[in-house]
Amino acid sequence: MKATRFHRWLNWALLAVLLACALWMVYETRNDSHAHFGLFRNTPQETIVIRPGGAVLAYYSFLVILSLLPAAWLFRAAADGRRTFAPWAGVGSILLTAVIAGFAYESLQTEIRLTLSNVGYRAGGQTVRMSWSEIQAMAVRTRSRIQWIELQGREDIIIRIDLGPFALPDKQLLVKELPRIARLGSIPRKLPDGWVWRRSGGIRIPD
Repeated sequence: MKATRFHRWLNWALLAVLLACALWMVYETRNDSHAHFGLFRNTPQETIVIRPGGAVLAYYSFLVILSLLPAAWLFRAAADGRRTFAPWAGVGSILLTAVIAGFAYESLQTEIRLTLSNVGYRAGGQTVRMSWSEIQAMAVRTRSRIQWIELQGREDIIIRIDLGPFALPDKQLLVKELPRIARLGSIPRKLPDGWVWRRSGGIRIPD
């Protein structure tokens, strides 16, 4: 009886948290506030840090809680002795939750850093940097629902920045400020899937 009551309260608690995450996700999506902040202001190490928006955090929180609901139901069924396969299915559901949480953690570690000397991008545990003087062209591309920035340097070196995790104001900040800081042309050229800014006399990004 106590186990059944515990599982019932656990289910209601997960549903309440799921509803709260859904409302949080709606709020963040509609509010769409920026997620960048400054470090070491007015010093040679001044840095603008851009991290994933609150809507992304709310979305992954919603998915994690949603994936826990089947596990709670299955363990309750196992405690009642109604399903012999329920414990194993519950373990499988927990493993699925762990996979989603791991993917969410990696996505939320994505970061862009703009310093006085270079632009840095961290994703998937790796960090790449390119100095402003090295940037020869920048393209903003959109295909299906994927949007990214390509920074092309000398010798065909390309940094691809996935814009998916970032809030709209931060995307707009990047598109506005990156060409200006890198001293690229102020008027972009149309591409089949986006726009390109190019340094005068510099190399070209292929269409």
